[in-house]
Parts: sequence; C-alpha cells; structure tokens
Amino acid sequence: MSEQNRNTMHDAILIVAGIYLVYLGIQLITGEGGNPMVNIGFGLLFAAVGIGIAVHAVRKLAKAMKAAEEETQEESEMTDDQAVQENVRIEDKHTVPVDLFSKAMGKISEEETEE
Repeated sequence: MSEQNRNTMHDAILIVAGIYLVYLGIQLITGEGGNPMVNIGFGLLFAAVGIGIAVHAVRKLAKAMKAAEEETQEESEMTDDQAVQENVRIEDKHTVPVDLFSKAMGKISEEETEE
C-alpha cells in the first residue's frame, strides 16, 4: 500500500472516529441517568474533541487531494511538453522529405491549373 493511500485511509478513520465522538457526546448530553452536570460536561468534551479531530482530518485530506491533483496536472503538462519536443525532433528529421513532397504537390497543382 502506498504512503498516500495509507494517509488517506488514516484520515478517513479519523473522520469516522470524530463523528463517533460527537455522537457519543450528544448521547451523554441528552441521556438520562447519572449526574446531569457530569454527563453534560463530558458530553461537551467528547463533542468538542470529535469535531476537532474530524475537522483536522478533513482539512488534511483536502490538502492531500489538492497536492495529488496538482502533481497529476504537472505530470500531464510535462508529458505535453515532451510530446511537443518529440514532434519538433520528428519534424527536424523529416524536413527534406516534407519539402520534396511540398514541391511535388506544388508541381501537380501547377499542372492542374494549366489545363
């Protein structure tokens, strides 16, 4: 598994864990039984930590996706530049035959116009 895939999976797990902590915090706040002040305190703590973890993981994942997109775009641009360079080399190698072909086509078109 590549490093990028591993980091993506790690961020996804952190997002799920953060959402679960928010869920647990809400359950503690709305639940009955025990000391209500302790339930509310820990519920808010769980919810705050869960939101923090989830937001951090989403930002990290978005940053990694943006970097991967830019890298892919740079690779495709580099490939285009290489293709242009290759075409220039091909044209340089075939300059004489292309010129002969152009001259031959010019003579044919001149003969057609004379008729």
